[in-house]
Amino acid sequence: MPAAKKTSKGVQAITESAKALFWKHGIRRVTVEEICKEAGVSKMTFYRNFSNKNEIARHVLTQVVERSTSRYEKIMNQDIAFPAKIVELVILEREESKGISQEFLKDIYETEDSTLQSLIEQYQEEGRQRIMRDMKKAQEKGWIRKDLKLSFLLYILNDLDKKARDEELLAMYEKPEDLIMELTNFFFYGILP
Repeated sequence: MPAAKKTSKGVQAITESAKALFWKHGIRRVTVEEICKEAGVSKMTFYRNFSNKNEIARHVLTQVVERSTSRYEKIMNQDIAFPAKIVELVILEREESKGISQEFLKDIYETEDSTLQSLIEQYQEEGRQRIMRDMKKAQEKGWIRKDLKLSFLLYILNDLDKKARDEELLAMYEKPEDLIMELTNFFFYGILP
């Protein structure tokens, strides 16, 4: 997508509206008509910028991941104690998952759009690599236990991803974001107060 499209007011309105609708209802249930109505743009404006709903879903996901990654890197590059970074990361996760619906999570992880699926897998792998890089640095500096196997951390991260999609586990929480926060807190803090 050309840079001009990414910055136009119409694209911005479409993107923000699509994200809000996708977060609340999932991707499958939302229509292009609903996105246009919410954004206050015509379908012609939508189709001038996006070929279909899957393309806007990929665009929304890319923006969310890029913003989240930028914020993550900013936190990790701060000259503050590692425990303070963890607190900020937990806050970041809370903000990023706010309002996310079970329908959205299900649609993302069960998408039939191979391009969207590949994008999700790419972002997950890049995220895991980023976290592992930072955990290795933290371990080298003595901020986390030296005896902790980093391969164990990676395994747990992958397992937490699966837990966030577990319908039985999701049913225990009022909102998916509550489960995401529980998993995030558990990963970083364990069972300590």
